[in-house]
Amino acid sequence: MQKVLDPFATNGGSMPTFGRTDRLSGGRAMNDIATIDVDAIRADAEALLSASGEPGEHSERTEIGYRFGDLERLELPQRDEVIRGLARQETGILNAVTNLGKTTLIRNLALSLITGRGFDPLTVNNQKRRVAIIDSEDTLTFLRSDITKMLEVFSDVKKNLVRERLLLICDVSLEDEDLMVNKSEHFSILVENLTAFKPDIIFIDTISKCFVIHNENDNSEVKERVMKPLKRLAKLTDAAVLSAHHIGKAKLEEGSTREGSHRGRGASSFGDQSRVILNLERDLAKDCVILSCPKLKGNTFADQILKLNPEIRWFERIGENRIQTNYELVIEMFSDGNIYKTADAVNEFDGVIGARTVKRVLAEGVRHGDLLRVRQGQYRKFGSSLIEKLEGDIVPAV
Repeated sequence: MQKVLDPFATNGGSMPTFGRTDRLSGGRAMNDIATIDVDAIRADAEALLSASGEPGEHSERTEIGYRFGDLERLELPQRDEVIRGLARQETGILNAVTNLGKTTLIRNLALSLITGRGFDPLTVNNQKRRVAIIDSEDTLTFLRSDITKMLEVFSDVKKNLVRERLLLICDVSLEDEDLMVNKSEHFSILVENLTAFKPDIIFIDTISKCFVIHNENDNSEVKERVMKPLKRLAKLTDAAVLSAHHIGKAKLEEGSTREGSHRGRGASSFGDQSRVILNLERDLAKDCVILSCPKLKGNTFADQILKLNPEIRWFERIGENRIQTNYELVIEMFSDGNIYKTADAVNEFDGVIGARTVKRVLAEGVRHGDLLRVRQGQYRKFGSSLIEKLEGDIVPAV
């Protein structure tokens, strides 16, 4: 049987010469097994492991992570959701094109949170909150005038709540510089004031006006100079943070073609690094705006149609902006009460809905009572009167 040598053996033996020396053996040839100091080798190995940052038997390490058993016993605060999908110490973004109403929406939401007023679909309960708004868009004069107008719908009791629970940081200069959230000196002063006020949520209007950014299309810069400071702000103040941002121009920046969570102008880090993304977009057909939520972990909501009441400066919800199904689209064609042939319906939706699907919807419409088959291959909308149901030229649904 061939003898297998133990490289740490001290009782002699032979080993081929490799033509080199090993620094762990103190410069001795590795074939001289009998003269190797095993304890010295092990000590040297420990030193190398320690120098390389790998934990050895006697090395110290910085503890990170939790065993699940320890995590189960750890006392953690309950997640406090301030608005839909956004809790304390979390950040979100509200995207909108210029002059569409994002500032108005922020102020409506802020006043609703302070007074416990419902503002669907963004409020989650009637808990009265403390709110801070960092506004670099308006002057103090206009800001006061706008909020005063919005307060006209409130009682004196609720107006007093707003006077106490709303902190406005607007039109601020520090050492002849506009307030910038990501300037270290400004950030420290900002955190000091916000911590003293103890807001539940902080609104920033807007990112482009409140941050020093050289290239907002650079993912690395946006992550380091915008998203990280926002997360630090949320952590240090123990508040939710929702920041307003601009949607890119459709032709130049793919504002109308990008995925919903990345509709904001510039780098994708704006969307990737946020817990919640809200989009406010124009509905040209109804002279309204559509509030959507392409990114929200948890209880999301359908797109909402909002219309601004200029007399009171409040957005009012007038319904959901729901995408119609194929069934709804085809049935809607018959809403004028006219009779249409199968071929008419197929031609109407050519390139949008397949011919087989159109024919299937027509049959389903008859079965569900939404359509009447007047004669073979001809349909009209089902009426509610008994006379229409008894007309002799109607072929009963099979």
